[in-house]
Amino acid sequence: MTSRKLFLMAAMGCLLLGVSVGAARAQVQGCGDGVLDGETFDDTLRVTGTGSCTIINSTVGGDIRVINLDNVVLINNRVGGTIRVDGNAGMGTATVKENTVFRGNLVVRDMETANVTENETLTGSIRVVFNVSAFVQANIAEQVIECRGNTNVEGLFNYAPKDRC
Repeated sequence: MTSRKLFLMAAMGCLLLGVSVGAARAQVQGCGDGVLDGETFDDTLRVTGTGSCTIINSTVGGDIRVINLDNVVLINNRVGGTIRVDGNAGMGTATVKENTVFRGNLVVRDMETANVTENETLTGSIRVVFNVSAFVQANIAEQVIECRGNTNVEGLFNYAPKDRC
């Protein structure tokens, strides 16, 4: 394991232990005004429904689960568990960029357009599957980067022991 990965894992452990008492504990079922910026969640962040949601610069102790949104943007988040974006029958756009997943996978599926760039999973895989169009670039995964079942896919400059894009 590289010193960078060890450092990131140690930093996330300290960050998760140091989360304030007032941080949100319940699962979030919507995205409020459409933007969650700089938020801290101890547990899973679950966003469902219609419309758009942007989650940026946030720390999530559990998973980020986004289900059936028309458009989702996830940028520069630190996630203790898994990031999972499940689209709605190939409609909508997902932009997933510069996120760090500490214990789990990053999955984007069933969207019209999936832009997945510059993400890192420290222990898991990145799967961009069953989208109409997928752009997967400059991601790092500890296990596998997979791009199957997409109608159009462009996978560039990704690194994983098994790169299947």
